Amino acid sequence: MRFPHGQYQATPWDAATNSQTSEWPPSPWRLVRALLSVWHTRHPEINGADVESVLFQLSGPPVYWMPPTGPGHTRHYLPKAEQRTGLNLTELTLAPFLSVDPHAELVIAWPSTELTERQRTTLEKLVGSLPYLGRAESVVDARVLDAVPEPPPTWENWLPNEMGTQRLMCPTLTATREELEISPTQMRKGRRLIPEGSRWVTYEAVLGARETPTHEAHGARTIRAMHWRLESKGPFREQYGILATERLRQAALSVLGHPNNSGRDSHNSLGEQARKHDRYLLSGHVEEKQPEQHQHAHWLWDSDNGIIHDLYLWIPDPGGLSERTALDILRSRTTQELVPPRSYKDERGQMTLRLGDWSPHGFVESQLFLVSYGGPEVLTNLRLFPQHPTKRWRSVTPHVLNRRGKRHQSIESLAREDVEAELRYRSGDEIPMLLSCTLRREPEGRRHPLFRTYRWHEDMGKQRRSVLLDLEFESPIQGPLLLGGLSHFGFGRYEPAE
Repeated sequence: MRFPHGQYQATPWDAATNSQTSEWPPSPWRLVRALLSVWHTRHPEINGADVESVLFQLSGPPVYWMPPTGPGHTRHYLPKAEQRTGLNLTELTLAPFLSVDPHAELVIAWPSTELTERQRTTLEKLVGSLPYLGRAESVVDARVLDAVPEPPPTWENWLPNEMGTQRLMCPTLTATREELEISPTQMRKGRRLIPEGSRWVTYEAVLGARETPTHEAHGARTIRAMHWRLESKGPFREQYGILATERLRQAALSVLGHPNNSGRDSHNSLGEQARKHDRYLLSGHVEEKQPEQHQHAHWLWDSDNGIIHDLYLWIPDPGGLSERTALDILRSRTTQELVPPRSYKDERGQMTLRLGDWSPHGFVESQLFLVSYGGPEVLTNLRLFPQHPTKRWRSVTPHVLNRRGKRHQSIESLAREDVEAELRYRSGDEIPMLLSCTLRREPEGRRHPLFRTYRWHEDMGKQRRSVLLDLEFESPIQGPLLLGGLSHFGFGRYEPAE
């Protein structure tokens, strides 16, 4: 398949229309239903039994070879029902899409499936008449191949794997035509989360067309960013965002194991130096010599209307995590949900506090669903990397002040000193001179929410002062800009203001 318009738009069955997620690659469930639709609308002359026999052959989970894609979305302000009363009210709706090379082909293969000549003729008619896949904007040009071509080395290969971190909806082997033709409205009326006749199949994503790279191999893939969708039982408010990011950090570190438990550490096969480096990147704790400052992980949140809906991991170190460590983190159950920890351990690995089922105020148990992982492109929605360097930046999350300030010192003066000290400490003389640092105040009648600015194991006595700032530099800078106290837990995230 190729998408001549360079865009693919499709909402997963388990996601809301406004969830900003795209189903990629297209699930077998979507493909089989699309072929059924082609039969009804374009080839009613084909015998129904022939169509059903072909769809049965496609019920098994296929293998995918996928070209690179880039996420994007358009914003639409649609009228609300209240407009009938004369009020001009609109509601923001996001339409996500994936950009794909219009000349690149997505390859879907069923290696163990053999078709009769009659079945192949039927399949070629249906596939060749497929007008679009997903939303109508996703125009598709599809054909049946005799063999799998040799994909470029930069393509991803998805293989069915019970230990995989991705999942796609597939038909069951006993799915009937009536079950395949069910509409989302009918499914919801039946109070079902997934349609009858469907099942989830987990996949493992592998970079490259034919084999899985290892950490020790030359040119092994490194991971610098991860993106999870957060689904909570109740609203997880952004003023408690540090509880979500720190808990995710704890869960990821638990996968690596404690450095003193090397006898039980499953990562020994990585090599001692690789294991220590990955641990440093996730925790920021130095075991031996001091590495370059602040190259370890930033755990970030993204929110809408004050409610957290996404969590991110960003590692500034160009080397990133080894792919083996990243996949172990993504596969682990501990990083698929946010629940209160049972205990804490000190630096020596000894138990210091038992928590049971207790959690601090503001923490909401949540499920985490992996959206993507890879390089800086994963963070597109956070606007950390502008297309062009810019002079003016604004804080999206509060900048936490590290300094207490002098007596009678204004908050504006203190904030400027803190920003300048942070820039010197993190970037030395590489950052141009700061021209202005302005305190951004909330509109009249609206109060800025009080953010929790102390960590999970700390008490309110550690609460730090936080402010929203607008910065202007003498000359444009590229970013990303993550400054201030607790910036490794989501605070002090800046985006271009131009």
